[in-house]
Amino acid sequence: MNNYTHCLKQFVFVATALLCATTHIVAQSDLSEALSLTMWDCIKMSRDQGYTAEIAEDNFLASQYQFEAYESGLLPQLNLSANLPGFNRSISEILQPDGTLIPLEQEFVQSSAFLSLSQRIPWLGSTISVNSGLRLYDDFGDIRQWQSTPLLVSLNQPLLRFNQFAWDEDIQPIRMQRAQSKRIEDLEDVSIDAVRAYFDLSIATVEMENAQRDVQSNDSIYQISSGRYQVGSIAENALLQSELALTSARMQLTNARDRVELSKEALRIVLGISEQVVLTVLEPDTAVFDVAITPQQAVARALSHNSTIVQQQEAILLAQQEADRVSSNNSFGATLTASAGLNQSANELGQAYSDLLESQAVTIGVSMPLYTWSRASSLKQEAETRVRIAEKSAEQMRRLFANTVREQVLRLARLREQVAITARSKDLAERSFAVAKNRYVIGKIALTDLIIAQDEKNRALVSYNSTLRDYWIAWFTVRKLTHYDWAQNMPLR
Repeated sequence: MNNYTHCLKQFVFVATALLCATTHIVAQSDLSEALSLTMWDCIKMSRDQGYTAEIAEDNFLASQYQFEAYESGLLPQLNLSANLPGFNRSISEILQPDGTLIPLEQEFVQSSAFLSLSQRIPWLGSTISVNSGLRLYDDFGDIRQWQSTPLLVSLNQPLLRFNQFAWDEDIQPIRMQRAQSKRIEDLEDVSIDAVRAYFDLSIATVEMENAQRDVQSNDSIYQISSGRYQVGSIAENALLQSELALTSARMQLTNARDRVELSKEALRIVLGISEQVVLTVLEPDTAVFDVAITPQQAVARALSHNSTIVQQQEAILLAQQEADRVSSNNSFGATLTASAGLNQSANELGQAYSDLLESQAVTIGVSMPLYTWSRASSLKQEAETRVRIAEKSAEQMRRLFANTVREQVLRLARLREQVAITARSKDLAERSFAVAKNRYVIGKIALTDLIIAQDEKNRALVSYNSTLRDYWIAWFTVRKLTHYDWAQNMPLR
């Protein structure tokens, strides 16, 4: 009996310990699922783990890999090609000495292997290669032939033809520059999305809190109005107005709660976190950057770094490349192909590498349109026109973009002033409502005057948060356009 009691006590102790540990783990899990974030927390999280930030980084990586592939293509390329075992069994018509064709069954192996080391020369558009190969033909009967090419040096040189390699030297680096600029701008867009989502939730929370206070205030006012109506100090119309204000406040509270939940999920998506996370945002920091940015400074940096300008430069290069292609393809051109090396053939593999014979080959291919009914001339003129279009579009885009930068810088300065103005308006509206409420309680003002003061207080608070949101969006927009952190006085990376 004592053993049974002892075992039961041990079981209860272990079960209690497990229950406490499980409760602690669940509590820790619950705590880890609750987040209270500032605007800067939202920006950091969205850039570290948000979907849009990851897409921006992957887009940049794809461009980086593409550029690395281009650079690798400029280095010597070693390739192996083989055809093994190359077995063939079929019936073919074989020409006889008397000129007749007799279908005969053929069975043979025709195998080959080649090793090639090639190098491009971009500024000439040529390719030089060093090759080595071996072939075997075996019909399983009388013929067994090895053919070796221990060394073969070849040159392919276009003459007066379109040189893609040369154009790639200009286009590929500028594409990489555009990808780098686009990455910076995409990450600043992530910050803008985070700011917008943060303030959407913050404003929705303020509206909900306003609505909660309005319900409480209007309920108190309704109770006061009911008492006054019962003693005959106010008319029934005033009582109905207070009841209507209470009903409207309750409806606004319901709508505000819905907006809060929708804003929370929108922020979760921007941050890249689970929808199970309990999310709240702290009140916005009232401090803004006291940084003077001149439009001239901003425009100069934007024109030097923004991907919009780099993209226009690329568009001009592509148009010029196409014009060069059209001109080359519709005029005289030639291709020089030359090779020199050693080869031999024999019935035995070893003999195929003995007493090697020299081999040389030179070919010049020529092409030239003779008469195209002005087609070549029209194609050239079209391509040249498109170059002019690209140049004019780039100049127009440059001026429009510069004006956009100026507008954003001026808007940022204007919003910095408006933040201070709306902050003062918010304080005044809150004090005015407090005075109006006290005066209504003692019967000094009408209910309509109190409702007006309440609406002004709510609008002032939302206006302040909206202005603060617009300021930070403008701040990060200027950063995006100029690729510069004006607060830290350093370029964005």
